[in-house]
Amino acid sequence: MITQHFTQLDTREVHYRRAGRGPVVVALHPSPMSSSALLPLMVSLSDTHCVLAPDTPGYGLSPADPANPSSASEFALSLKAWVDAAGLTRFALYGSATGAQIALEFAKRYPERIERLVLDNAAHFDDAARTMLLERYFPDLSPRASGAHLADLWHFNRELSTFFPWFAQSAEARLPRELPPLGAIHATAIDTMRAGAGYDRAYRAAVLNEHGSRYRDLCVPTTLIRWQSSLLIDQIDALIAYGLPACVRVADAAPDERFATIRQALQGDWTEALPTAASDHRFQHVRDGRLHVRMTTHGSQRPHIRLHAPGESMAADVFQADDRPCLRVDLPLHGESAGDFVATREGLVGPVAEVARELGFIDATVGGACSSLVDALVAELPGASATPCAGFEAICEIDLSPSWDGTHLLRAWRVARERGLFAPVFGAQRRPIVDATALDLRTIEQRCLAAVQAGAHYAAIMRAV
Repeated sequence: MITQHFTQLDTREVHYRRAGRGPVVVALHPSPMSSSALLPLMVSLSDTHCVLAPDTPGYGLSPADPANPSSASEFALSLKAWVDAAGLTRFALYGSATGAQIALEFAKRYPERIERLVLDNAAHFDDAARTMLLERYFPDLSPRASGAHLADLWHFNRELSTFFPWFAQSAEARLPRELPPLGAIHATAIDTMRAGAGYDRAYRAAVLNEHGSRYRDLCVPTTLIRWQSSLLIDQIDALIAYGLPACVRVADAAPDERFATIRQALQGDWTEALPTAASDHRFQHVRDGRLHVRMTTHGSQRPHIRLHAPGESMAADVFQADDRPCLRVDLPLHGESAGDFVATREGLVGPVAEVARELGFIDATVGGACSSLVDALVAELPGASATPCAGFEAICEIDLSPSWDGTHLLRAWRVARERGLFAPVFGAQRRPIVDATALDLRTIEQRCLAAVQAGAHYAAIMRAV
C-alpha cells in the first residue's frame, strides 16, 4: 500500500509518499510533475525496499521553499532539510530527469549519506542546445482573466509526448510514439496547475545542470540508466560520450526492462530506522479511501468543523481558523481526497463523519458554504450543531470530464470566475455582483483546479447537494 504523509520543517512542510519495507530508497520525480509520477516505480520496488518519494518544493503538495532555490544545488539543500527532519542518515537515492539532477548534486555534497545513486533520464546538453531550451521550452503559464493560459498549459502537456523539444513542431522532432492515454495527460496537467506560474523553477534548474562536467566530483557508486524509450535517449548517449567518472556504471534497459534494471541497481542490504510521527496535516484513511485533512488543536473554545463549498476544496476556501480547535477536510471526490466514493449526499458526508469521530470532533459546531451538507453532517454527529450558512447555488449539468482538446480546463475556469460576477451564476436571470475576493486570480486558479479535480463527478456532486 502507498500512503501519503507530511513532514513539518521550520519554514515549510514537505509532502511525501511511502511504500514497502526494507532498505530505504528516496525517489525524486521529474518536473513539472509530483511524486505521483513515481507510483509505478514505487509499486515495483515495494516488496524489497521502503520507498520514500517527496514532492519537490513548489510541486505536488509541497509548498515552495521560502529560500527560493534556483539551481539544482540549492534544491539539494532543500532535500537535505527534509531527510534530516525525517531522521534519514544513509539511504539509496533515485532521481528521474529533474529529480536526477537534484540527486546528483545531493550525492556530490553529501556522499556519506548515499548508499548508492541511480540516475534515470539524465542528459547532457551543449551550450547552444541549453540556451535554446531556456529561451523556448517554458511557456508563460501565469493566470490570465481570460483563462487563455490553460489552453497553453494543455497544449504544452500534450506536445511533451509528441515532439522533442515540444515546441519544435517538425518532422525531425516528431517522437515515434503514441499519444499517452487521456488520463495520463490530464494527471500531468493537474500537477502543472498545482505548481502554478512557478512550474518552471526546478525545471529550469535541471536544464542548467544537465552537462557532463557536473559529474566531475561524483564519488558514490552510481548507476546511469540508459532507457532506450526515453525522450532523452540522444542526450543520454551524449552524456555517456562526454565521459563519466569510474564510479558510474551504465545500465542499458530495453523499453520493457526499465523497472527491472532500476531494481537490480538498487540491490543491497543496508538498514535505516524510520520514525513515524502523526501530523496535523495528514491523509486519514476511511472505509472507502482516504481524506485530505487539516486540523488545529489549540484554543479553548468549542471545536469547529468547516466544510468547503461543493466542487471546490480546502485550498480554494478563504476560511481562516480562529482560536479554537478546527477540523477541515477535502470532501470525498474533491481536492486531494481519493477513493471509491459516490456522489450522493451520504457519500459526501459519511466519510467526513467517520474522520470527525476518529479525531474527536463530535461535540462541535459545523459550518460551511452549503447548508444541506452542514445539516447532513450534524445529523451524523451526536452533540454537534450547525452555524448559519450562506446560501449555495449548485451549478448543475456542466461536464468537466477530461476532454482530448483540454476544453474542460477552460469550462472549469469560467465556472470559477463567474462566481464573482453573477448570482445565480448560470441562471436565466443573472444579477450582476462584484465579489473582489472571488475575482482574485489566485482564488480563481484554486477554484478552477478544484473543479478540474472533481472532473467527471462535478455535475453529480452538484445534483447531490
